[in-house]
Amino acid sequence: MAPSLTVVLIALAFILFWTVLLNFIAYFSGWWSLAARYAATTRFEGKRRRFRSLQIGTANMGGCVTIGTNEDGLYLAVILPFRPGHPPLFVPWSDVRVQQARRWFSNWYEFRFANAPGMATTR
Repeated sequence: MAPSLTVVLIALAFILFWTVLLNFIAYFSGWWSLAARYAATTRFEGKRRRFRSLQIGTANMGGCVTIGTNEDGLYLAVILPFRPGHPPLFVPWSDVRVQQARRWFSNWYEFRFANAPGMATTR
């Protein structure tokens, strides 16, 4: 087998592994459940905060999420290398409940969504 073919096969195997892994994480964290109800259908216009941390379900997405807000709702999107299985979300404010939490030396916000009971994210 030629070295260039080996490199191509290794790269394809890695891409396949990466895509399957990220879809697995999206499914078990609950991102897919949120996407079924709140998939963003249009381009988001509003204030964006890039490279934020978010925990959804059991998945901790440290520094790889864009959080956006506008007068209509909350936008969540995972940055491109981690995007497979994680379509951007847009949740109308009428479906968002926010509670500030504090533990030891850190503050965060807990979000609950009306159409996804039991789903909570923290930032």
